[in-house]
Amino acid sequence: MDAARKILERLEKRGYKIIEREKVRGESGIEHTFDAVILGPQGKRIAVTILERLGFEHVIPLLAFRNDHRMPHIVFAKEIEVGVEKILKNSNIVVIHLKDLSVAYDHPELREEQVLEKVLKLLEDTT
Repeated sequence: MDAARKILERLEKRGYKIIEREKVRGESGIEHTFDAVILGPQGKRIAVTILERLGFEHVIPLLAFRNDHRMPHIVFAKEIEVGVEKILKNSNIVVIHLKDLSVAYDHPELREEQVLEKVLKLLEDTT
């Protein structure tokens, strides 16, 4: 999705490293693959999943990773099935709804900046 890629590119311009199609081994030994992993200062990492539509069928795999590895996780989605975001938020998975980013604003970069700041804050708060 263009909006998620734009945000990742802006993070790169700010000095963060973005590794696409990154594999992460969990405590169970299972290897999980993500659309990207954001590497921040002092080795902080955030897993990134990018979906057109986030539905209940994604909940179990996302929660399984969250249980298998304590890495923070951001899910970018264009559409979100009602109720899914609340379940994931209760498990400390950040869901960013990209629908608003595609709306024609006078200054769309302002909305992108809000999302970027949210991601940066998550990186800073990660231990």
